[in-house]
Amino acid sequence: MFGPKTHCVVVVGAQWGDEGKGKIVDVLAERADLVVRYQGGANAGHTVHTAAGEFVLHQIPSGIIQGAVCLVGNGVALDPETLFTELDALSERGIRTEHKLYVSDRAHLTLPYHKLLDRAREAREKIGTTGRGIGPTYEDKYGRRGIRVGDLRNLSRARELVCVRVQAANEFLALLGSAVLEGAQGALLDVDHGTYPYVTSSNTTAGGAAVGSGIGPTAVDAVLGVVKAYTTRVGNGPLPTEAEPAVADRIRELGDEFGATTGRPRRCGWFDAVVVRYAVRVNGLTGLAVTKLDVLDSFSEIPVCVGYRFEGESLDSMPADVERLAGVEPVYESLPGWEKSLSHVRRLADLPPAARAYLDRLQDLAHAPIQYVSVGTHREQIIEVT
Repeated sequence: MFGPKTHCVVVVGAQWGDEGKGKIVDVLAERADLVVRYQGGANAGHTVHTAAGEFVLHQIPSGIIQGAVCLVGNGVALDPETLFTELDALSERGIRTEHKLYVSDRAHLTLPYHKLLDRAREAREKIGTTGRGIGPTYEDKYGRRGIRVGDLRNLSRARELVCVRVQAANEFLALLGSAVLEGAQGALLDVDHGTYPYVTSSNTTAGGAAVGSGIGPTAVDAVLGVVKAYTTRVGNGPLPTEAEPAVADRIRELGDEFGATTGRPRRCGWFDAVVVRYAVRVNGLTGLAVTKLDVLDSFSEIPVCVGYRFEGESLDSMPADVERLAGVEPVYESLPGWEKSLSHVRRLADLPPAARAYLDRLQDLAHAPIQYVSVGTHREQIIEVT
């Protein structure tokens, strides 16, 4: 992935979020000078497993664990409360952030009233948001009424801005109640290209990286899409390959599929090649990182969705209409399982033939080469395909 001519790599989730982007970034950060978070807010949790234990980060780029210089870009909805909680937690565990973490003064702030607005709207609309204020923050940003990090340089002016926004929020909240559900971030949750309206409030696809980090698109050399060896989703909205309850429960327990932010159980199902092909196209993915292959160790057969049927019509691409997507019937191809533990494998060549065949098939169906494979939660269990 990092060759002599590679200067900028975008890492994106290529499903519905929770694909394991944090641990892939953690590995890449060892060879990176700068790691930039370019969109989203504190609603996403990146979990990194190290010899020193587990780290869960929500806003600080996961490259901080490796000691890389990290930047929270202008496209991020920054929650100050979460940021300082994370900084304190890292400090307590001996992770230095001084001169290692920088925040763009153009990043918009998520404030308490944003969270109240988010929860109140969720009670009415049932989109499946986290209630952490991300949507209202971006609404203020694009409505040209947001409060940015740079505004804090003039505290009296910032106080005036906050007072005006709080008054408007209170007027709106008088009409609404409150509720909390969890969302996630990945290509299929992009506000433009995802399963609208069951999406996040920003552009999670690779195109948002340039805008959200303040670099030109020609600076990007590669785009790495992170996908699980199966499929999960948090919150409402269609999930065509969602498994029957008993199988979904089995995958969930084996994969520890519970949200890093709220602990809510994720919906689980089989690998959906239609979704990943779509993610490859809209992100311009140059490679894939397949995570959690080891979760499938005990399955004798593993279904893979290769296409959809809708009212008798065959579909090989994802429909834009969310109701049409919710009504599709997955077309499965069954592949043999390997039925042995992969946790000790450190080279692609040492994978069981059935596991190699499974990866080869995913690569063919996705139309993108696999460049990383994880067989566990620790750094040394991530195999780089050379």
